This record gives sequence, structure tokens and C-alpha cells, in this order.
Amino acid sequence: MRTKKDWLDGVREGLEMEGKFTDERRILCDTADCYAIQRTANIDGKKYWTTFMALLKGEKLHRAMLQRVEL
Repeated sequence: MRTKKDWLDGVREGLEMEGKFTDERRILCDTADCYAIQRTANIDGKKYWTTFMALLKGEKLHRAMLQRVEL
């Protein structure tokens, strides 16, 4: 069993290894029940605005949603 912080740290490390993050990141929500972030990403030479949201239930991932829009 991992804590929310351990899980989020693992997700961040995995995403940063892709080398697709830019400096444009913003945390929208960070509570016991929800985590949401917006960022821009360069994927295959195109720029995207990505919103990621994770809903937690009892410190476990309950649902995750991702929306990506080309800029």
C-alpha cells in the first residue's frame, strides 16, 4: 500500500522522464480527495494543453481523467 504522496511522486518521475514537460505547470487542486494539474506539453512537435485529474477514495486512486487540447 502506498500513500498519496508516494504515488504522486512516482507519477511525476515517470512523466518527467518522457521529457515532454514544459515550465508551464499549475496545480489546480491538491486535497485528500482530489488532485488536479494543468500543463503544456510538446508531443511530436505539437504543443498541447493537458488537464489531469485524479479522484481518490480512502487514499486509493478511484478514477483518473485526462483532457488534451492542441494549441
